Amino acid sequence: MVEARMSRRGSSWGLGAGALVVGTHTTSVGPGQGVWRRLGGIVDLRSVAKWGLAEIEMRGGVALSAVSVTGRALPATSGTTLFDPGVLIGLRARLRLGRIFPWVEATAVGWPGTHTLFVSGTDSVAELPPFELLVGLGATLMLNP
Repeated sequence: MVEARMSRRGSSWGLGAGALVVGTHTTSVGPGQGVWRRLGGIVDLRSVAKWGLAEIEMRGGVALSAVSVTGRALPATSGTTLFDPGVLIGLRARLRLGRIFPWVEATAVGWPGTHTLFVSGTDSVAELPPFELLVGLGATLMLNP
């Protein structure tokens, strides 16, 4: 994820926006597999609490993504790309070290739409997970500390 946060100087509240890429995942569907990945953006509201050099940032918002699904290891495969909005909540802990803020984050994303994968001519079905946990490490560069 690549993101930006905007807020008034001295305010603990801000708006965030970013680009989201979720790598390839697979699930078994009968004799083959369903393969999917996500690409999209996020918009969220964020609040920061500060304790000395440590900060905790809480966030909640929406993810606007496209999920691409294809079949693999089947006699005939097909695929599709669908608009798949979701909701997210997250928590980020970071240290203020000058203009660089190293951080660790956990974000839960719920995908309320149901996406069923199937193999034509069989009873084989699988569903994409309605929930994902994204865990990340990174660093923030503050332009105006």
